[in-house]
Amino acid sequence: MADGVSGYLYSRIGLKKSLGGSFFIGAFGGLAVLINGAIYGWDSAGYVFPILVIFSKFGLAGAFNIVYVCNIDVFPTLFQAGSLGIVNFLARVATILAP
Repeated sequence: MADGVSGYLYSRIGLKKSLGGSFFIGAFGGLAVLINGAIYGWDSAGYVFPILVIFSKFGLAGAFNIVYVCNIDVFPTLFQAGSLGIVNFLARVATILAP
């Protein structure tokens, strides 16, 4: 569902606004999860915790989709596959090195 919504937003409002909005939704959901856990405790989060996690996942999945779709518009044809491969590799390395 996030793929369809993000693709529609990308085609209607452009790259910067749709990517920024998707990151904002993901960040807002993540902060809401942290605040909810800090206030109510992690054991008594109830049904709100899964809803906030899904909300955050929706924003991040939309941003991920927009990055893959906008690759065609941002980079020249000669560099599209290489640029996406290098960025994907560096993201995997950063994930491995994360604490």
